[in-house]
Amino acid sequence: MTAYTPSTSSHVLDANLGQSTEQAGLGASAALAAGRGRAISAFRLWLLGLVFLGLFAGIGAKIVYLAVIAEARGPLKVIEYTLGGPADEHRRSRIEDRNGRILADNVYRAAAYANPSKIQDLDGTLNGLAQIFPDMDIEELRQRLSDRDRSFVYVRRGLTPQQEQAVWNLGEPGLDFLSEQHRVYPKGNLTAHVVGFNDIDTAGLAGVEAYFDKSLQQGVAPLQLSIDVGIQHVVAEELAAAIEHFEAPAGAAILLDAHTSEVLSMVSLPDYDPYNPASQSQAQLRNRASYEIYELGSVFKVFTLAAALESGAVRLDEEIDVTGPMKIGWHEINDFHPHFGKMDIKTIISKSSNIGSGRMALRVGNRAQKRFLGSLGLLSSAEIEVQEVSVPRYPGTWKKIQTVTISYGHGLATSPLQVVNAFAAMVNGGIYRPATLIKRDPSAPLLDGTRVISTRTSQQVREVLDYVVREGTGGKAGAEGYRVGGKTGTADKPSSGSYNEDARIASFLGAFPIDDPQYVLLVMVDEPLPQDGTAGYATGGWVAAPAFKRIVERTAPMLGLQKALPDPQESD
Repeated sequence: MTAYTPSTSSHVLDANLGQSTEQAGLGASAALAAGRGRAISAFRLWLLGLVFLGLFAGIGAKIVYLAVIAEARGPLKVIEYTLGGPADEHRRSRIEDRNGRILADNVYRAAAYANPSKIQDLDGTLNGLAQIFPDMDIEELRQRLSDRDRSFVYVRRGLTPQQEQAVWNLGEPGLDFLSEQHRVYPKGNLTAHVVGFNDIDTAGLAGVEAYFDKSLQQGVAPLQLSIDVGIQHVVAEELAAAIEHFEAPAGAAILLDAHTSEVLSMVSLPDYDPYNPASQSQAQLRNRASYEIYELGSVFKVFTLAAALESGAVRLDEEIDVTGPMKIGWHEINDFHPHFGKMDIKTIISKSSNIGSGRMALRVGNRAQKRFLGSLGLLSSAEIEVQEVSVPRYPGTWKKIQTVTISYGHGLATSPLQVVNAFAAMVNGGIYRPATLIKRDPSAPLLDGTRVISTRTSQQVREVLDYVVREGTGGKAGAEGYRVGGKTGTADKPSSGSYNEDARIASFLGAFPIDDPQYVLLVMVDEPLPQDGTAGYATGGWVAAPAFKRIVERTAPMLGLQKALPDPQESD
């Protein structure tokens, strides 16, 4: 960076060196007069002696000043920001994305401090500081600087070069500077909910910065995350567009490697400024991807389908009666659009029948359902490398009615990250691996993971999800040139022991390419409103599915996926 070099003409030392030109001129005149050979009286000799005495006194004052005061202030400085720091200071490790792009690094900035016992002009110093820092509480600083028993008092930290120079120019020997580490976040808000932020002493307070705080403080090799900044930008942009279009207050989206469970993008909106978190609202600071928990609705039917197929409770080619309402005790279960008669399994999922899902879950049984969901990490805190995680909420009593409602995503609240992580195991061949924000070494063997369903069941689930996009509620998720499969979700939000039909969560959970899934993606929008052109709906199919489509179309080429050829039956 370009150094900021102070002007020596304005430095405090220059204002105090030597005597005036008039005094110097007076000495020169006296010497000239003596050289003319006039008769010098004893009085004139005495007067001349006084002049020379004054000159020597001035020189002596200079020497004392330079030896004592100027020495205490140190030499003139070149003031600049630097990425390096003192050799004996631990440098907090850099954080990078998976491609080496910097997400967090350090600069060194000056901190002004005072030694009250060495301050010579307290009032003048305070007046000067008040002009440099108009927001400073000068009276509070006066109290601290008045304590002559103290040898160290911070004046202001994180100075700009201009502020540092202005403090230096005050010329107060009791003021000095420290060089301190300050964290910088080149991607700002874009990665705030992943990377987090530090306090002024560079201690991690949120995100990855907090989770890995101790190891980052050791200043070893850079910490390389699984996040891809380019993918993160696309996901954030499309999620923000959906939120704006549907006048929603918030949303989240996560894109995961289907096999390694590496998180390539994790977006929570609104986001925040990592440089100034104290001024941000709670709505901005809340991580809706990993911390907030939601009842996500019909996307849970994917897990119900997998559990039923894996246990043998249903066959893919059989039909189930979905005539409503379905009565469980005094409870009635209905479908968003009523259906009558029997449906095959594909149609139950593609038409998103709550009754069909509930009947499949009853065949599985409450204990087996709970055990299966637990194996997917949906009943415990997420294993992810950020501080912001929560414990899912589910009923203490898990009976028949809970089995039915949980089958379609009501009664169990968990984070979006946990849902997309569990979904990866449904489509990747049946292996569950906890999500991670750390880049995997591609040369290292893939962790074994835990088998939760068979490869055959996983293949059947993919077949159904493909059908949902081609023939069912997920049609608007169909991406041009890429085969995708997934499931819509629309859930009324809990409110005062009931559900608010005017406040809902709209989501789409899917994989691409569905014939050989490499990536899984969840898009969730919180409390969207119907818009012109949505037929009065604000459901997952209308709100989240189009955003899913746009993200796939933009990120698939970035991820190296080739466009799929059309099926023979789709050709003319």
